Amino acid sequence: MKYGFIAILVTLFFIAGFFTSQRYPLTTASQFTALNATHTDKQPGPGLQPDSSTASDSTSEDNAPEVISQTMRSAQLTDTESGNTDSVHTGNNATSEPPLQAAQSDKVTATLAQAEQQLAAEKYPMAQQEFEYWHENHLRELKERMREALGEDADWMFKEVSEDNSLLTNPVANTPLETDLAWRQRTEQALSDLLYAANTDPDFKLQGVSCIQKQCEVTITGANQAAGIRLFMQLATQKPNGINSASQPTFFSKPDHSYWLYFTLQFA
Repeated sequence: MKYGFIAILVTLFFIAGFFTSQRYPLTTASQFTALNATHTDKQPGPGLQPDSSTASDSTSEDNAPEVISQTMRSAQLTDTESGNTDSVHTGNNATSEPPLQAAQSDKVTATLAQAEQQLAAEKYPMAQQEFEYWHENHLRELKERMREALGEDADWMFKEVSEDNSLLTNPVANTPLETDLAWRQRTEQALSDLLYAANTDPDFKLQGVSCIQKQCEVTITGANQAAGIRLFMQLATQKPNGINSASQPTFFSKPDHSYWLYFTLQFA
């Protein structure tokens, strides 16, 4: 009876130990070291700083997306530099509009220009009619002058000078015809005299000065590029003879270091 009771106790202790080991497994030496290190990192002693390798390991998981994106960008740059563009994928260019959006923008611009011209035709019918006639002839004459001066480069240069140029793309009258005719003749002469007087280039040539409806177009050629730029800057900054503003100049440098310069002026 005594030995039977002892056997039962041993059996119970064995069973209890078995279930305890299943619920709370033994901690290995490596696991203990890791747990101890984690506990030490979470509760550093006074004046202690975390090890740099530990800090990088603890933050690597949080920064994983940034690291991956940086690696992808580096790989893309490497592929691009090596000439392999098959693995490089880029989004839409932020500086270029999709074809549909660009077409819609052009359509809106054309609609607004047409509306402005219709309003001008109602307010200044004779001036608007004369402006549209002048505009059609002037475009043809300007292209001919540019072909003489620039040769095969004339076509793409004409596109450059037409960019954001209402004088060449959107003729809208804003003064009566009689007033404009008097102002036009007076301003063209005064502007021509001013350009010749301020010029310092011996080979300077005034190819054309055309004024209409408070706007003037100036085309000059010469051999001294610095003199041409200085001449434009004087007009743009000093604004003589009622000049209100100046467009961005279109400057064409020729192989012989001569130049061709185009700009427009707006008057108050």
